[in-house]
Amino acid sequence: MSPAFRKPKYLILDACVLIDFVKADRSVWASITNQVGTIYVISPVVDEVLDIEDENELAELGIIIIEPETEDAFIASAGTGATSFQDRLCMLTAKRNGFTCVTNDTNLRKLWAIDNMQVLS
Repeated sequence: MSPAFRKPKYLILDACVLIDFVKADRSVWASITNQVGTIYVISPVVDEVLDIEDENELAELGIIIIEPETEDAFIASAGTGATSFQDRLCMLTAKRNGFTCVTNDTNLRKLWAIDNMQVLS
């Protein structure tokens, strides 16, 4: 299938990847969003990353900040195990919206594998 006819990908970043990307050369962000797809991050993950001064910084990089559903926040807060509240909330948001998660967190990848969800690491 030619690139012009590919279904666009919608990616959601966890905190680990967002931290790494914010520290990287920002000139690559336009290429990533143009070539790979739309990039989302949930607001609780943004709050977790200290290297981000404000939300406009992410908007300039082409990253869209979304608010998770309240129902998903309740479900994530009831979870236990090796994953954080933010990671569980990221997974639930991705599942609800059909996003592919981009993570380098081993525990989050395991959680995604249990649900047979798409993850990039």
